[in-house]
Amino acid sequence: MHININITNYCNQKCIFCFAGAELKTEQIPKNMSLATFSRILAAHTDNKQKTIRLMGGEPCLHENLSGFLDLASKKKFQIHIFSNGILNKETVALLASYKDRVAYVFNISTPSFQHNVLVRNRVMRLISHFGQITNVGVSLTITPFTTTDYLEDLKTVCTSIHNVRIGVANPIAGEKNSYSLKDFPRFGSVMVNIISKLRAMGYEKHIALNCGLTRCMFSTTQFSYMKKHVEYMGWSCFAKEGNIDVSSDETAFHCFPFSREYRLPIKGRSLEATSNKLFAHHMQIWAQQKNSICKKCPHYGFGADRCPGPCLAFQHNQ
Repeated sequence: MHININITNYCNQKCIFCFAGAELKTEQIPKNMSLATFSRILAAHTDNKQKTIRLMGGEPCLHENLSGFLDLASKKKFQIHIFSNGILNKETVALLASYKDRVAYVFNISTPSFQHNVLVRNRVMRLISHFGQITNVGVSLTITPFTTTDYLEDLKTVCTSIHNVRIGVANPIAGEKNSYSLKDFPRFGSVMVNIISKLRAMGYEKHIALNCGLTRCMFSTTQFSYMKKHVEYMGWSCFAKEGNIDVSSDETAFHCFPFSREYRLPIKGRSLEATSNKLFAHHMQIWAQQKNSICKKCPHYGFGADRCPGPCLAFQHNQ
């Protein structure tokens, strides 16, 4: 289980695909998580075999007490992953560098500034190169059916510093209509294959993994065969190897960002593992209702190799 802790709702970018868009806009959740809240969340994480947390947001590195969060998590022997856009000031970079390999990073390179501002792109790539020498660094790409990837060519200079690449689709934002239709899904295959082939051509030979929201119908048979050769795990969203739980500054948790406005649970009085199980059970109830009316009509439906059990749940739900 992955524990995502959303420590701030502040961000210095405005990505149109931001899966946390509803969280960032709401006034019902404190903008910044307190250190006391963070401590209670860590205490609720009882699985000593999996002591990894992921600090997210917003832009987690904008939190005014970032060092306090990192110090507390380090003291409690957690492995820390930070999901950041890498557009940081010098003071923050120096602070993060002081933690060396106690913190790993995934840098989002699909932000408007990284794609369209060469100065920002070079700044983030210098950060990737620097941190890649002292700790584990990954990059994350979020795509739509219409994504262009010309800017990826510049990654060639930092390929050796990148330890893993994550690729995901722009999922629905809670409370908003889909930004593209299910009829656009087949376009994803060519975008995904184009990205992966570019990465391999520029010399990137390490892990490529997929985020949630992918469906079998996005790929032709040829594209799907190509993906299986180059992607670490071809899992389908909620049905992949591990699930996620997201915890916000109001000490409530949810299982899936597109459903975050509809069903979330307070973590008080139970472990994060117990909360995750309850959230997942509710998510599966929604899927069960959709399964008979929609999923079983799909020619790719099913479990097992090359089959798809229905991770387009949020897209169907948001139509």
